[in-house]
Amino acid sequence: MSENKTNPNNDEIQQFSRTQPFIEVNIAELTNSGKYKIIGTVVEISENSITIEDGTDQLTVFFEESPSEKPKEGNLIRVCGYLELEPKKQLKAIIIQDMSAINLETYQQIKDLELSLRKEDA
Repeated sequence: MSENKTNPNNDEIQQFSRTQPFIEVNIAELTNSGKYKIIGTVVEISENSITIEDGTDQLTVFFEESPSEKPKEGNLIRVCGYLELEPKKQLKAIIIQDMSAINLETYQQIKDLELSLRKEDA
């Protein structure tokens, strides 16, 4: 099947594929606005925000619409969103995922291995 270059959906797909991925970092490493994903434990909940901590720092995560399943205090979650630095450092959530079922130690080992492989390729 040949690719249809006049298909308007094709342009949309190409534009989407060029967007930057969410960068996984620790909260303490957040210094510039951008797209990030962070794994942390929920330590506080309010109506339109939650506070998470990852062992390096705490961060307020806010959402415009309440998630279908709001995280509970103590839950391990991954948040993908846009970091805003003004008026204070906070993450505008796009995706909130429950990570309570994962083994965090194994996850960290995989992440470290992946990073070392990237360095070898560079």
